[in-house]
Amino acid sequence: MTDLGAQAYSDLTRVLLAQGNLREAKETADHAVGLSKKGGDLTAHFDATLALAAVDTALGKTAEATKELENLRDETSRHRYAAYEMEARLGLAKLQLGAGEVTRGREHLLQLQKDARDHGFLLLFRKAAAAN
Repeated sequence: MTDLGAQAYSDLTRVLLAQGNLREAKETADHAVGLSKKGGDLTAHFDATLALAAVDTALGKTAEATKELENLRDETSRHRYAAYEMEARLGLAKLQLGAGEVTRGREHLLQLQKDARDHGFLLLFRKAAAAN
């Protein structure tokens, strides 16, 4: 039940974030991460972490978001979850662009586009292309 709860709170976080309700989005993201750590489903944990990083980015907490995404990138790479790894890399590249590291961010986006295309992740390819 904790895995389903983590997923539900991750989804709710994205809705609240889209509505601009950052305070509640932060609360639900924190709850999603907490639940995901109690469960055994890695994808629920990955989704919760992505949701938390998105909220922290929206709140201007770029150092926290960067750390969350770097840890997620490393964990997903270790477990060979390519799509989640690419989502984390996309988030990191966007943070780089937002921080004024345009050259570095674009290089990462170009590499991400290549990797996504090579693995058949066309939605991630389009997301990276749109961010570039």
